[in-house]
Amino acid sequence: MSSPTDTLASSMAGGETKGRASLPRVWIVFVFMVGLIFSSGYARVLGDLGVTAFKHIARAQYELHQATQNVNTDGRLEFAVLLKGSAADAILLQFLNENAGWQSRAASIPGWAVISAPATVEGVGATLRQQSFSKAVLRNRGIWICH
Repeated sequence: MSSPTDTLASSMAGGETKGRASLPRVWIVFVFMVGLIFSSGYARVLGDLGVTAFKHIARAQYELHQATQNVNTDGRLEFAVLLKGSAADAILLQFLNENAGWQSRAASIPGWAVISAPATVEGVGATLRQQSFSKAVLRNRGIWICH
């Protein structure tokens, strides 16, 4: 008669592990693949891409936040304006030519402009909201993309 130890050893050696890779072999392949990915430079490139994208988004959002503080360093009223379509640029230029002292600069995010007006002008936000080139006018609020 066989002992319980012999039965246990024969069952583990034969039938239960057939058709499956042994655990140490899976880990060796996994570690090899991770090492291959890191040594080939893909991880560094993806990391650099993520950092660069974050920097661009953060810079653009900070610029819009600065524009929505309502007064720039020159004492001029400043607003972030979301433009309506591609024809809005021409209409904006016409508006700036008709109103002395108003200025515009492009924002880092396409479709936005930062418009400043002299500090003596009343109702700047309302005036900008009434124009056909503006879809949204922001003041005293930051726009932050989070996740």
